[in-house]
Amino acid sequence: MTRSDAPAVDPRAGSYAHPFPTGWYRIAGSRTVARGSAHRVDALGESFVVWRGDSGQVYVAEGYCPHQGAHLAGGRVDGEGVRCPFHDWRFAGDGALDAIPGLERLPRARLCTRPVHESHGTIWMWHDAAGGRRPAAYPFDPVDPIAARGMRFCGEYDAGVARMHIREFAENSVDFQHFAHVHGAFTVPWTTLTLPLLRLQHKPRWWVDADRPHVACFEDESWTTLRGRVLESTRSVVQVTLFGPGGVNWFHFKIPSVGELLLFQTHLPHGPLEQRVTFRWYADPGISKALAWIIVGQWVANWKADLPLWENKRFVDRPVLVSLDGPVRQLRKWYAQFLPPEDPPRARRPSLAAK
Repeated sequence: MTRSDAPAVDPRAGSYAHPFPTGWYRIAGSRTVARGSAHRVDALGESFVVWRGDSGQVYVAEGYCPHQGAHLAGGRVDGEGVRCPFHDWRFAGDGALDAIPGLERLPRARLCTRPVHESHGTIWMWHDAAGGRRPAAYPFDPVDPIAARGMRFCGEYDAGVARMHIREFAENSVDFQHFAHVHGAFTVPWTTLTLPLLRLQHKPRWWVDADRPHVACFEDESWTTLRGRVLESTRSVVQVTLFGPGGVNWFHFKIPSVGELLLFQTHLPHGPLEQRVTFRWYADPGISKALAWIIVGQWVANWKADLPLWENKRFVDRPVLVSLDGPVRQLRKWYAQFLPPEDPPRARRPSLAAK
């Protein structure tokens, strides 16, 4: 099935628990929201207005005016607030209505705002799957290596929209069995082209951070083989941090005798099975932009190998697991914290093991 042939309602959607789990998301790039400008972002089942006040502070709120429904992104920024394009009502940065032209006594009205954090050229927004105005359950991690090691920005790649559920990235981290089958070939960076004779071997592991229960980590030790012979000089380790349900993830590459590289991979759900995927990376001064491009391109090549599977699979609530599988049950227990407790049960298919 091609993308253009995809049905309006994807039959896979009903197999997943919730399309927009609780966590931090990349709502916009810092460069796209200039001082004094307002922008519309449709994501996570809602429509938002994102604006930067005169002070440089960024704000995110529900996009529609509570007066008569105009979208505030069509209005203008006034100080730290935003004015509606329809009747010029002004809402402050905290969402409170604070001015109506020609009227002194104001009605009670306010916008539902979202917690925001800006760092590393990105505007991060907290989303609560249960709704409401509750504060973020955990702060955005500043990713210390970037500042501590003096890493510099080396590049960004917008991969467009992937037709997948956001949890598939997390599920993939414990699918140890697929590494040999999907990622065993040596792939040319940034492509799906594979090289003959060369193979990759993987030794993955997965765990939950002992001090931050919202963080899970995945590590992959890999090396290249030529005609079955291990090339020791190619041995490398990458650690992947899942900071929440999949909206924010980063990869920590350590290159012996050269330095370290940090890659952000972010997913912003535009729909239940639509993820805007972006990559943004930083590297030590000893790593050239060309080398960083190759390292990141190697990972993106692996991501592209997984993409056709993610875009055509459904969620199996009760999988038939074997000894070759990774800690799938532990991952799902960890992931449940990001889903609303009142979420209705998914449609279930009988397990083969039950027959």
